[in-house]
Amino acid sequence: MATLANVQIAEKNSAFDSGAAYLLTQKCDIDRIITISADREVEVCKNSPYVVARIKGATNATDAFNESHEVVQQAFDLLSAQGEAHLTTRNTQDESLIWWRGPSGQVLRFISVSNMSVTIGLAKLVITDKNGNVVPPTPQPETIYHESLRYFRLSQVTDDLFDAFRNMYLAFESLLEYISPYKGEREGTWLKNALAIANSKAPLTRTFKPTTSNVVDEIFSQIYVDIRCAIFHSKTGSHLVPQNLSDRKKVAEGLRILARLVMLLAEEYLHVRFPTGVLTYDGFNLMTKSVFQTSTILVAESNTTFDKADTLDSPAYKGAVAMKTEPALDLSEPGLYFIIGSIGSADLCPLTKIGRFGITKNDKLLTDSTIEAELKYSGIDLLEAQLGVQLRNVREPKRLYSG
Repeated sequence: MATLANVQIAEKNSAFDSGAAYLLTQKCDIDRIITISADREVEVCKNSPYVVARIKGATNATDAFNESHEVVQQAFDLLSAQGEAHLTTRNTQDESLIWWRGPSGQVLRFISVSNMSVTIGLAKLVITDKNGNVVPPTPQPETIYHESLRYFRLSQVTDDLFDAFRNMYLAFESLLEYISPYKGEREGTWLKNALAIANSKAPLTRTFKPTTSNVVDEIFSQIYVDIRCAIFHSKTGSHLVPQNLSDRKKVAEGLRILARLVMLLAEEYLHVRFPTGVLTYDGFNLMTKSVFQTSTILVAESNTTFDKADTLDSPAYKGAVAMKTEPALDLSEPGLYFIIGSIGSADLCPLTKIGRFGITKNDKLLTDSTIEAELKYSGIDLLEAQLGVQLRNVREPKRLYSG
């Protein structure tokens, strides 16, 4: 059977036909199998950096990932409530192992995403008169310190998406109260009035693209009603749940919009000069496609820590096997480019275990991803590697949260 740190995972003869393994944020000090239902169980072990979910019925990668993720969160809730362990997962969408049974049999897929951090230098505008003399720039007003900047900073240092939204919203609310002081009216009434006043000086359409002519109502509905109220409250039917994948997606999009609104208001009213300069999605796509669309994924035994000096001749890639590799356009999205490799179990025979995957082109190693525990692949029919490169503009507000 296939095992990860000696814990059973993908196994074509097991009653559990699908599941996933995710990295833990902290060391686990217990050995436990938590039964959620007859066809859902979760296992944690002292010697493993992973939590393993075993489920039934998933027939594709998306279902295996999503259903296993929710089962793990439920198991962690129970362990915490019982006082046995307080655990969380990390980077689940950037690194995991998933498995399911499909037409090709038992499939095991490794998923890994590497960040491409980009810093674009600031352009300096030089103006000259008709005689070629440099015209001194217009003096910029001094930045006004305001406590809204504290909330903004905290939204950038947390690794929890919901905490980031809460702090960014508090920065937003604090700025609006600075623009239009609260006088005891209903919160929704005050918020709309403050937005209208802010919009009269700094058109909110500069960062928020409404679908109607009423930008204030749309921001109120999308940011305040749909997200702010839903994460500040937990009443059934009107709440968003931390660690729920679909809810995270909604909050992440709201946070992106909210951050731009906060920056707009801080620039206009506090004279904060946020850094600019980003690589566009189009630019990122051109770069990644030209490099990765004709690359090859190698799989090797060693899971030693990656060394920047590693090459294809390094011991880490001794005996590596090439996978059939192609672009994964259906998995890619703006700012995220995937390729996928596959190899049958018979062609893996030269390897006794799976330790790492590397992307190569023209005999050069481009990226490397290691598995943080020993992976034995017996009991599977097909091994896949879904490797991605993700754009991170360093000068933009944070949008990638591991928690």
